[in-house]
Amino acid sequence: MRLGPGDEARAAEVLLHPEVAPFLFDEGWAWPDSEAIADTLSDPRKFFLMPRPGMLLLARKLAHSIFEVHQAAIPEVRGPEVVRAGREAVRWLFENVPECHKLVGLTPTWNIHAIASASRVGFLIEGRLHKAAAWRGQMCDVAVLGLTREEALRWAE
Repeated sequence: MRLGPGDEARAAEVLLHPEVAPFLFDEGWAWPDSEAIADTLSDPRKFFLMPRPGMLLLARKLAHSIFEVHQAAIPEVRGPEVVRAGREAVRWLFENVPECHKLVGLTPTWNIHAIASASRVGFLIEGRLHKAAAWRGQMCDVAVLGLTREEALRWAE
């Protein structure tokens, strides 16, 4: 499930997919190349999880016991399977990374499908960052989503 060095092609398949990449990176940011993906995969402080082919969950320590997460899935695997896989990946993080007690995700509010998917995984909307992301030449708000270890492990039982 956890990707590492040598898995660059598997990660790039999802991250650079033409129907995924535009939703992951703010306008003006360069999309990662294979070297950037390789650097991320080799960083032991970051977790690249692939619970199913075509899906990724990236987690990195943000501060204290808080980890920032990002999820991506190619169109062919979206739907209820993404929710199941997202729950698996979240459970894996909480069970295998002892210092991880809280997950947070930042999602532009226009991306209602990502917010709905995160909500089905168990994340709650905890706040909103005003005009924090660029999209089609406009600044838009970003939803702050959160999930604690206790919440995730409770629904996993």
